[in-house]
Amino acid sequence: TNDMVQTSSSIRKHVDLNSIKVDWSKLKKMPMKDLKLYDTNQGKYLEGKILVDPFTPMVGTITIIEDSNGDVISVALYNFLPDGLCGKDSVAVASAKIPKGGTIRIAEPYMKVFRDGSRGIRIDDPSDIFMIVGDGSDSVNEDVALANAKALGNSLVQKKRYNAASDAYIDGIRKASLVPTLL
Repeated sequence: TNDMVQTSSSIRKHVDLNSIKVDWSKLKKMPMKDLKLYDTNQGKYLEGKILVDPFTPMVGTITIIEDSNGDVISVALYNFLPDGLCGKDSVAVASAKIPKGGTIRIAEPYMKVFRDGSRGIRIDDPSDIFMIVGDGSDSVNEDVALANAKALGNSLVQKKRYNAASDAYIDGIRKASLVPTLL
C-alpha cells in the first residue's frame, strides 16, 4: 500500500479557546520515543533541553529539543511572538522566551508531519509550554537577565514594536523573580 502522509498546516491539535491554564500536576512525563503521529498525548507532557537558538522564518517559531534519553525533535510554536515578529527582528525576543540551554515542558504534545516531510511538535497555545531556566538562586544571573530584558525592550521601543517591548520587559521581570507593583 502507498500511504499518503498529510503535511497541511491545518492539521493540528484542537485548541479550546475557553480552556483554563494547564494543570501540570495532573500530567505525567513521557519520553519522546512514545510520541504518536497526529495524537494529542492526553494527560502527558514532554520535557527537553533546547539545543538551538529559536528562529522565526515566517510565522512559527522553531527550535530543536532533546529529551533525557538523547532523542531529538523539532518544535514549532505558533501565536507565540507579539506584533507578528519574524526574521531577524524575532531572534532576541524568541531567545528571551525560550533560550538555548533552557528546559521546556510541553503539555499534551502533538506530533505531525511538517511541510518539509520531517516530523515535529506543533504548539498553537503558548500556555501549553513551561520554561525552566536555572534554579533562580543566583542573584547575579537575575541582574544580568533583567539588564538584558531592559536593553531588548528599549531597542524594541525604538523600533516602535511596543507589544514586543512589553513582553521583553515582563519576561525580564519574571526571570529575575521580581514581583511588580503598580503605582
